[in-house]
Amino acid sequence: MRNQNPVNIKQAFNMRMQLSAYWKSVILRLVDGVALHLLYSVKNLVETNLQKFILDELIGKAGIEKMLHETSTTARKRDRLKQKVKLLKDRLIINGD
Repeated sequence: MRNQNPVNIKQAFNMRMQLSAYWKSVILRLVDGVALHLLYSVKNLVETNLQKFILDELIGKAGIEKMLHETSTTARKRDRLKQKVKLLKDRLIINGD
């Protein structure tokens, strides 16, 4: 470097100092950009797969019929409630209220 022009040496030194001053900021912005890109990609992937899964469950494979199918416990509870309502109506008729 001793053979170089002193003006070139001074310019190179100034350029190096400016680059080193902003290097930390550049790295932080790069890391933030990568992190945001990862978050967006994961969010997009989850939403897409979740939407596909929900649509498959609802529409595909008789999903609506499966959701509307009454379980045996629900049927028993419904029958018990019907009996209780019938008893209450009968008592109301008997008491005349």
